[in-house]
Amino acid sequence: AFSEDCYYVIWQHKFMTMRTSLTVLLCLILCLELIAQSGVITIDEDYSDWDSNYTTFTDGVDVSGGLDLLEVQVTNDEDYLFIKLTADSDFDLTDDLVDHELWMIIDADNDPSTGYFEQDGYGSELSLNFLDPSAWFNVPSTSVQVSYGDIGFVSAPTVTSNTFEIAIPRAIKPNGVHSLFSSDTIRILFDDRINDDQMPDDGEVFQYVFDDSPTDSLVPLNLAKLDSSDVRVTTYNLHLNSGWQGASNLLNVQTVIQALDADVYAFQESSGSSAALVKNFMNLWIPLSTSNGWYAKKQGDLITCSRWPFLEQWGLTRNLATLIDLPSSYPHDAIVFNAHLSCCANDDGRQEQVDELVEFLLDITSQSGIDTIPDSTGIIITGDMNFVGYAQQITTMLTGDIQNTSTYGSGGPLDWDSTALSDAVPLHADQRMSHTWRDRDGDGYPPGRLDFQVFSDAVLNLEQGFVLDTEAMSPSRLNEYDLDELDTYWASDHLPVTVDYSFIPVVGTTITQNDVPAPHIYPNPSSNSVRFMSSEMVTSALAMDLFGNLVRVLAVKENVIQLDNLAAGIYLLDVTAGSHRFFEKVIVIR
Repeated sequence: AFSEDCYYVIWQHKFMTMRTSLTVLLCLILCLELIAQSGVITIDEDYSDWDSNYTTFTDGVDVSGGLDLLEVQVTNDEDYLFIKLTADSDFDLTDDLVDHELWMIIDADNDPSTGYFEQDGYGSELSLNFLDPSAWFNVPSTSVQVSYGDIGFVSAPTVTSNTFEIAIPRAIKPNGVHSLFSSDTIRILFDDRINDDQMPDDGEVFQYVFDDSPTDSLVPLNLAKLDSSDVRVTTYNLHLNSGWQGASNLLNVQTVIQALDADVYAFQESSGSSAALVKNFMNLWIPLSTSNGWYAKKQGDLITCSRWPFLEQWGLTRNLATLIDLPSSYPHDAIVFNAHLSCCANDDGRQEQVDELVEFLLDITSQSGIDTIPDSTGIIITGDMNFVGYAQQITTMLTGDIQNTSTYGSGGPLDWDSTALSDAVPLHADQRMSHTWRDRDGDGYPPGRLDFQVFSDAVLNLEQGFVLDTEAMSPSRLNEYDLDELDTYWASDHLPVTVDYSFIPVVGTTITQNDVPAPHIYPNPSSNSVRFMSSEMVTSALAMDLFGNLVRVLAVKENVIQLDNLAAGIYLLDVTAGSHRFFEKVIVIR
């Protein structure tokens, strides 16, 4: 005779068989499978690379109230699955500043009878609750809890937005054994369990088929400066509050700092070390041919090191501002803010700190302020900003939109030309990502862009910027820069952010390293070409607009510079001849 348990097993088998049959029938009618298209996506908070032809599912209007999921787009390249999620209003993907409990469900084998049953047509291999720093990987015979790092998950932005982009490696093995994606076709579902909004709705299925058409290969960035006269600034949260002396990872820190070879370093989380100690390390690692060597200033856990002297220092809340005396070959000096704003859920504290920064910057750039700096001084705001939560904090830092006006004043534009400052948004040198922090210590949160460089684009050009992640570099690249694969991993849970700046030349003047008079160009105006009247050979020529933006790299032969690919207009020629660099205005006629 059968036991009750046997009857239960038989009943369960019949139920699962019936469920699977019904699901297959439903899918024949309701599954939405669009033609896939591979694509090149950069996870950088800029969605212009999302082509309208990518596979898209548009959700119906949600009448239940609360957050409304609107659309999901999907594409892939050889290495990643990319997902773009859009809602009707701003919310924080990984925080409940706006009420939600959003889950992302991936049926990674396109089989609703395997994995965890979510809704009709979905058997989930990956169930991710964005408010919980972990996910569930449902493999045959077991379900295991895994971290964002285990699934290689990357998303942007880290602050409130109505649009988010996500990347998951196609070859990932969340439990170290089983591959997440075991089929060329997957099913994707978003489920907000507080607002009772599913995308797609129960009874519909959204399928995606991986497209293995090749995409453009990434060309890694050269870590060297494009021009030796550029001012290189690196920000690096080293997570060394206990001090640099005797730190077990100091060798990794050394090799990274040497490879970057910056002019100014803004270090955070160095409260256990003195400025003098860090100065000594810098003198050992990157010796300078000057009697003083490196200069260093400290406030709290912040240490700023510079090749050049400091003219002045100001202390703000969690923010060290230094005015740096650049050599006479530069038209202006630079003020560098080294910030480490309040962490995590302290949105009010971070907003207060950026309000204070704005008030101070408006004061020192005003001739009526308590302290002032000369007009057109280069402005660079850098550091670990900890921008998670409300996006207003970033908006304030860029535009001067102070929130606590009763304490910090009405605010206003921060750049010298009465416009907003620019966010550099450097990308990884070896992958299409922009995050600067990743979970090394088991915190569980997804990688995010926490470390910033913001600058005055009225007087500074961004020549090059990058985030260094040695784990993403090829062996040949590591060898080229004397790096080890795990250098940035062991050095810190943050990645160093490096940006090269040049000063925008004043039209009608010549800027050279040695004050050499500029040769003439002839003829000017011209329609085809100009000759650079110099005994030194021209090695490069760039055409820039009058704001200093690069327009075109120009062909040069025997000091004749070709202009035939330029439209009619006025340009600034950036010409390198011998060991000198010259800037000359040219008029192109057609």
